[in-house]
Amino acid sequence: MCPLSYYQIMRNCKDKRAHRYQMAQYALSHGVKPTARLFSTSPPVVRKWLTRFKELGYAGLSDLSRRPHHSPRATPQHIKDHIVGLKKDKYGRLGAEQVKTLEGLSQAPKTIRKFWREAGVARGRRKKKYITKQNLREVKKKFYLFQQSCEDTKDLTDIPEYWHQMKRLGLPTVQYTRREISCGILFTGFANELSLIHATLFAAYINQQMKKYKAMPEDSARCQTDNGSEFIGAWNAKGPSAYTRTIESLPGQEHTTIFPGAHRMQADVETVHGLMETEFYEIEKFTDRTDFMRKANTYQLFFNLERPNTYKEHKTPWQLAREKKPDLDKRLLMTSAVDLDALLNAYTSFLAQGGKDLLTNPFHIFYFGNDTIDRYPLPYEGRLTKLLCISREIFEKLKAALVEFGLKPKAASPKPKSPFWQKPPEKEPLGYPRNGDLKLDRDKCIDSFVPSNIFNTRNSDFWRQRNLNAWFKEQGSYEDPRYLECYQIKIF
Repeated sequence: MCPLSYYQIMRNCKDKRAHRYQMAQYALSHGVKPTARLFSTSPPVVRKWLTRFKELGYAGLSDLSRRPHHSPRATPQHIKDHIVGLKKDKYGRLGAEQVKTLEGLSQAPKTIRKFWREAGVARGRRKKKYITKQNLREVKKKFYLFQQSCEDTKDLTDIPEYWHQMKRLGLPTVQYTRREISCGILFTGFANELSLIHATLFAAYINQQMKKYKAMPEDSARCQTDNGSEFIGAWNAKGPSAYTRTIESLPGQEHTTIFPGAHRMQADVETVHGLMETEFYEIEKFTDRTDFMRKANTYQLFFNLERPNTYKEHKTPWQLAREKKPDLDKRLLMTSAVDLDALLNAYTSFLAQGGKDLLTNPFHIFYFGNDTIDRYPLPYEGRLTKLLCISREIFEKLKAALVEFGLKPKAASPKPKSPFWQKPPEKEPLGYPRNGDLKLDRDKCIDSFVPSNIFNTRNSDFWRQRNLNAWFKEQGSYEDPRYLECYQIKIF
């Protein structure tokens, strides 16, 4: 008689069919009851395996499936087909947890993977890297809000699904991204060029939002970037770049750079780039640049307010930020994605140069009707055809500057004057040096600056930037109140 029970033998046996085969053979020659006593089991067990052996042979000695024939809570077939279709047609590179979040599925990620595996569309496991990464999850959790942010750029020309749309519709080619470390708050900007001016405008845009919603921490804050020329200007620059000065213009904020080649220090922002490539660029279809900006803004709102972060306790950035700062204004996380090219155009419309001796125009006044601006005398020869006002706030500041200097408009002539062209400025003759070459006598030829063509905007829409206070002193007469009555002012 076997010292161990049949149950213990089956629990520790590697090949159950071999043990049952021996029991069936002994039962065929000696009977059921002697076999039961020898194998320490009951006669019904011996009869069961003997009957299966006679009917199915050696294969009948395997355990049968205990799966129920009917499961009332099983997922319907049409839902399985829908989940499999999502993997085949839409989310080729996304995992089960990402698809569950994006589509709002009720099935567990493990169940979704099972459906994909049964349909043969499951992705193979990614090879693990041999280099072990340092997990700084607990360290980042201790940071206060906006103590550390990292910013980087992403080249969008290497995404196959996006490249054709980009070329055909003129979509952005570069993404500027800033991400807060402790909570994962995301800010994005888009442009067609990788340049210092775009990065500077993006930094100024975020600074304005931080200042507006009072999100700066009481202690110092750091913005970390790599050593690209779009952030530091040039490798041999002797002073801080425009980007650095813009970052540090916000009190308490400083700009730091990573060690050369230490790309893992930018892991948080690089993670966002990978997520956006699979969840946004490879999936979305765009009709034009405006549609692209709308969908990019929608994804940014989804990321900040709704998308749970599996790395950060399955909470959204808004939930984490509210835990660290309960009085945080939610509108900060609803900041729109910015088109940096459009922002640059608005910026240069105020600072662009129009040529020699042309000042930057502070505003344009658009006239209408048959009246002309030549009715009112100007302090210099020329014609005022346009004045551009960037915003109502700037326009009011310019008007206040005129009042500050105590300027009074000159009386207008009773009859309108006919337009006349300005006369060329008088210049002294050029000197003739001994070698016979014409050479400009700079000491005698150039006198104090006279804006002779400051109002001639037929050939140029912009004026060179100059000291506005001095300019207002010289041009004290054209701000006649009657201009505002006769001319329509358009605010852009």
